[in-house]
Amino acid sequence: METFSLNFLLKDLKKLDKEELFEKVKDLYYENQKLTNRVFDLEELMSKQEKKIEKKKSKIDKIINYDGYNTEWIMTEKIVFILKRNKVAMSTIQVVNELLKIEPNLNEIYKDKVRTISNYIYNTLRLGFIKRSEKAVGGGYNYVIKQQSVTT
Repeated sequence: METFSLNFLLKDLKKLDKEELFEKVKDLYYENQKLTNRVFDLEELMSKQEKKIEKKKSKIDKIINYDGYNTEWIMTEKIVFILKRNKVAMSTIQVVNELLKIEPNLNEIYKDKVRTISNYIYNTLRLGFIKRSEKAVGGGYNYVIKQQSVTT
């Protein structure tokens, strides 16, 4: 099929005089340059997108391993899990950020995430699973598992 169309085009080209042929070749050359430039642009765009994907994959790989976490747990169990996993005293905001890394859908569930989860942290404290200590700088509290020593 390609040879037929090529032969057909060659017959048309043979009918042209030198100036028309030169113009035709020149047009084809410029069209080829445009297409080549477009290919290079698309390759560059693909490369940028691949780099973005790799960057996101590396961020995902850096996230702490949350094996054993269960989304069906009550919030008290989730808070205790996070504090046990991190093994350091954490502020309310740090606990909230960790929970949102594990369960992004909490953004949709709670209108005021920080206040709601702060209430859960307070309830967990009242139940005796965690203890709190005042921050040395900036005020507020850090929370830690009850049997763990406080490191601020």
